Amino acid sequence: KDVTGKVVSDKDPSHYYGGKGAIDVEKYTNGVDADTGTGPVVPVGSTVTWKYVVKNTGNVKLTNIVVKDDKEGTICTIASLNPNQSKTCTKTGAAIAGQYANLATATGKDVTGKVVSDKDPSHYYGKKGACLGNFVWEDKNANGIQDSGESGVSGAIVTLSDENGNSVKDIYGNN
Repeated sequence: KDVTGKVVSDKDPSHYYGGKGAIDVEKYTNGVDADTGTGPVVPVGSTVTWKYVVKNTGNVKLTNIVVKDDKEGTICTIASLNPNQSKTCTKTGAAIAGQYANLATATGKDVTGKVVSDKDPSHYYGKKGACLGNFVWEDKNANGIQDSGESGVSGAIVTLSDENGNSVKDIYGNN
């Protein structure tokens, strides 16, 4: 009440927006999300394709996003991502022998300038092995080289066998 006894009131509503920046990176090796284990088995020297899917999992826009790989270097930069928006970057390389592991990192800034980041590992196993070509011929002098006069054999079916005559599997598990 004021001095005259009249009821006086006032309102001053206040609001805030709980903005939160967040980012997620998922890395795939030849289409496999191989966070643990050996990952896909690939022939040494074959092409390995890494796919990096970066998503804004927060509720505010992210800017200046950089995707890096600890072995492959900077993969890409993304100017901005709105909430729930994602972009994909790719990188290819040649498979090396043995167990291979690398780590993707995506880093960006939210609207307040706060740095947000995420990491995701990926693996593959580079397998060495014998290699068959795509041409069969009668090797008359048994030197392993197709010489003149040694013609091709059409319709040939090749089966690889171990020392006991059992069929062996290729690196993909096929006979």
